[in-house]
Amino acid sequence: MTPYIQEKMMPYLQPLIWFLLLVLGAIVFWKLWNFMGAKYLPGLLGVHKPGWVDNPYWFLAISIPISLGACVMCYFFVGRFESAPLYFLFPILSGLVIICLFSPYIPNPTVLLVQAGLALLLGISIWSLGKAESLSLLGCLSLRGLAGLFGIAFIIGSGYRYIQERRDWSTRAGQYSSPVRRIEARFATMNSNMYTFHRLAEDRYGQPVNFEGYLLGIEKANRYLIGVPPEAGDTQGWEKEILPDGKRYLADRKRTFLSHIVKYGPVIDTTKPIPSSFVFNLYGKDDDKSDSAYAEGFKSLDGLKTELEVASKSHSHILVICMGWNTDQQESIRNFNSLYGYLMEAAKSDPAFKPLVIGITWPSEWAGFQPLSYPVKADDADETGLVWVSYLLKKVLFPVQAAADSVSPSSAPKLVLIGHSFGTRVLTRALASIKYESKAQGSDSEKVNLFIGLQGAFSARRFVDTPWYRKGLEGAPYRELRKLRTRFVFTWSSHDKANPVAGYVTGASHIGGEFGYVLAEKNGEIFENLDSGFVDKLASLRGGDESSLTALKNKAMEKILLADASNIIKDHPYGKGGYAHSDIYKPEIGRFMWNLIRAYALP
Repeated sequence: MTPYIQEKMMPYLQPLIWFLLLVLGAIVFWKLWNFMGAKYLPGLLGVHKPGWVDNPYWFLAISIPISLGACVMCYFFVGRFESAPLYFLFPILSGLVIICLFSPYIPNPTVLLVQAGLALLLGISIWSLGKAESLSLLGCLSLRGLAGLFGIAFIIGSGYRYIQERRDWSTRAGQYSSPVRRIEARFATMNSNMYTFHRLAEDRYGQPVNFEGYLLGIEKANRYLIGVPPEAGDTQGWEKEILPDGKRYLADRKRTFLSHIVKYGPVIDTTKPIPSSFVFNLYGKDDDKSDSAYAEGFKSLDGLKTELEVASKSHSHILVICMGWNTDQQESIRNFNSLYGYLMEAAKSDPAFKPLVIGITWPSEWAGFQPLSYPVKADDADETGLVWVSYLLKKVLFPVQAAADSVSPSSAPKLVLIGHSFGTRVLTRALASIKYESKAQGSDSEKVNLFIGLQGAFSARRFVDTPWYRKGLEGAPYRELRKLRTRFVFTWSSHDKANPVAGYVTGASHIGGEFGYVLAEKNGEIFENLDSGFVDKLASLRGGDESSLTALKNKAMEKILLADASNIIKDHPYGKGGYAHSDIYKPEIGRFMWNLIRAYALP
């Protein structure tokens, strides 16, 4: 190595080596901790409470000394080489390593990257000031010291936040007179962003619906507040069934949980509002059992199965509907009403069509700068489908179908899933996370008859079994879905500007946009396109024209149908982003869905 190259590389190579050694040391410590620490250290520290490892104080005890040590190493090995950005970045990276490896509540990697990026920008700014000729040597050293202190403050601040979050929520909750406020305090779901996903839990009459059925409210909270252990799969046998596919999503320090189920109906008097009642409501339990909230959600779904076995006898179909990104509970209910209304308007010529609706609301919004929430909410959509909707399908709806089929095969309700945007991501992930009979096996019960995805927000590559270097970040978890006894139909539109933008950011060929269509054209053995003229015809039919329905029925079942709805989904709805991405609440979409049901989901 020439002196010139050595002089240019050493300021960067040496701190990199120290950082790699730090990571290696952290991994070794992690392994030793798993092997010996969890067994012997509690006694040495005098800690005997079960689950003591959840306490953040030991996290601080480890991270702060290492961060301080990193700063000292930076001073001796980096500072002297005039590399202030690395001097600043070193403690930040060490803190991120500690958080990722040792904290049982791992923050979302995207959030960590954003925080590290902002911190790096600040460090570079300080370095630029430090290089200014007008500053003395003492001024330069002071600014670099400030950068290092900021790194330490970042680590300490993160630990302090964990401590604040882990305060005694029951004590804090005691200051509120309202039972709902007290439970909100225990779950830390009190702020305006989180409150919007359990409004029904406080006032089930405040958000009326136009259909008979159920609304499931799914929320998100720190796992220790709702009773989820540090390691995924330790509480519920169901989580073990969906691993390892779900390990990435289940390791987050925040987890989704089912907080309430509201029942609407049966309709007794058509001149009066549909009556509502709680099947399950965590916010109605003013007790100290909030740490079992996660497990209670599964028990409530088991209870829902008994109700549905009775309710399904008077209904021809069960519709499961889920909406997308940045759609709170109130807006979701409005969208459920719209889709249901337009569907029933198209189906009024068939009095035998009596669907029971199950609407799913999930924590699809994030406080702050909304575009940054996209990857976080994408993961939340996957987790919601992976855990809750898959359980709803396999443990609740499929047994309901089987029970009805055992009495009379023709009386088993047809199951139709309808999703929009990230809602399609929720529902497809649920189907991909469970194992049930393929097209060639089993009876006609225990299956999803029809899946309708409106402007889906996930990569079409999820269906394509390509080499690892072409799978993209989302992988190919849906490669086996087309083998199921389910007809999949997804709409796409050239006027959808949300999916292409997301595609440029994430590199995904979203199935609701042109990128997905281009990918589908290259994989004709998996996808089949329904051209815009054919889709227009389906969207204009109320009845008759059996040739179009016959053409639909004759489509190969092993193909994923991609419907070009560019002539229908083309306008910009008021107050919504992505131009035509949400232009689905209209009579044409109702007729399109009805004709799909006529072709694939009628007795």
